[in-house]
Amino acid sequence: MIGEKILCGLDVGSQRLKAGVVKVTSHEHCELLGVYEMPTMGFVKSSVSDLGDLTECIQSTLANLSKKIGFKLKDIQLGIGGDLIDTHRSRAIIPLSDRGNKVVAALDVKKVNTQARLLGIKMDEDLLHEFAQSYEIDGVNSALNPLGLYARKLEVDMLLVIAHLTSINNISKAVNQAGYEVANVFFTSFAASEISLTRKAKIDGVALIDIGASVTDVLIFKDGILRIIEKIPLGGEDVTRNIAHNLQLSFDLAEDIKKSYGMAFSADQNEQTRNQAVLMNKEMTEESHAVSSAAHVQQQVKPQEGKFANYQSAQEEILVKNDKGYFPIKRKVIYESIEPDIDQLVAAIEQCMKGPFYNQLNGGIVIVGGGSLLPGLLERIEKNTRLPVRMGKVNIASMQLNNGAIFTAAIGLAKMGFTKTLAYTLSKVDHGSWVKNFSARLRELYQEYF
Repeated sequence: MIGEKILCGLDVGSQRLKAGVVKVTSHEHCELLGVYEMPTMGFVKSSVSDLGDLTECIQSTLANLSKKIGFKLKDIQLGIGGDLIDTHRSRAIIPLSDRGNKVVAALDVKKVNTQARLLGIKMDEDLLHEFAQSYEIDGVNSALNPLGLYARKLEVDMLLVIAHLTSINNISKAVNQAGYEVANVFFTSFAASEISLTRKAKIDGVALIDIGASVTDVLIFKDGILRIIEKIPLGGEDVTRNIAHNLQLSFDLAEDIKKSYGMAFSADQNEQTRNQAVLMNKEMTEESHAVSSAAHVQQQVKPQEGKFANYQSAQEEILVKNDKGYFPIKRKVIYESIEPDIDQLVAAIEQCMKGPFYNQLNGGIVIVGGGSLLPGLLERIEKNTRLPVRMGKVNIASMQLNNGAIFTAAIGLAKMGFTKTLAYTLSKVDHGSWVKNFSARLRELYQEYF
């Protein structure tokens, strides 16, 4: 057992700032204490545009979350993604012995990993994560784990996730000025995978799609290893901008309309399918009171008897209130404004799935992020990729959490922070076999130098 630890994750997005706090009592038990979100200020196009505004936004988010959970936060696990993240592939090779074979030891693996890391990053970049794809023994035998094998040389293929130091330093400065310390920095989409994907799913093969405001990240796992990271330059903001442009509305009002009435339709869906989806979305909206006061709506057409009977959804009008008063908008116009970007996003996701691991994704696709809540999107992706698609959820003990897919990154960041603590390291040590471990280490040192 370890002492109880409280950790906070902060997901800095271009549109929303989200934070989550977890309580860890052992390396196997994690409990969600609370989440909080608010609009991001002072952060535009993945860069700090106003340090004061971003600082105030972070301070307000964490202060409100602290009040909510009744615990004063001191440091946070920072998450960044989107355009702030880049990936490199790096290969390195080291000799093990000039005279015959040598047993590969943990020290050899560490050396070749370090070499790949040094070759793969630049001076102005900071390494966030590294994922060894495979090791080659003498340029012939490929292995996921080379320990204990005989070899004369060892080679590694490494996937590196990096971020520019300037970007990290600017966001960290805002956190510091808000009165908090940055304990660690992680890639938000990878953090989301830690809380929404099981170990078994990662071994069997699974794709995680994180739909953000401006970028959609696609992560593919197989054999328990992150194999592929793809970035699609499309997100929820693009859909909102199209609505705002086509309907001549402000961005905020267009965002409210998208959340309340947006649907991911395709041109070949028949009217009955659209009507069913509209009614389901309408019922969900009424139940959750999701309609914003900025987008006051009055139904102009009442549904006839029967749940789907002759409901002319496309021609139904809603009344939208702006500074000049009320004006009607047909649902059809909203759908048509959304459809081009959704078509492009689904096509890009389909292309990402056609890679070398397509036939090995036994766990299907898991979708997280704010954009995942758009009704009909999961069905569109499932139809195009021909893979099972499901909404991501928080796989830890938690309070009742609505729309958990939005907070997977923030919660995952908090949980990942525990893996960097001494308590986690000690909890993983097998104290009953310390003599065996010590003996193995002595053998490695002997083989290294003699």
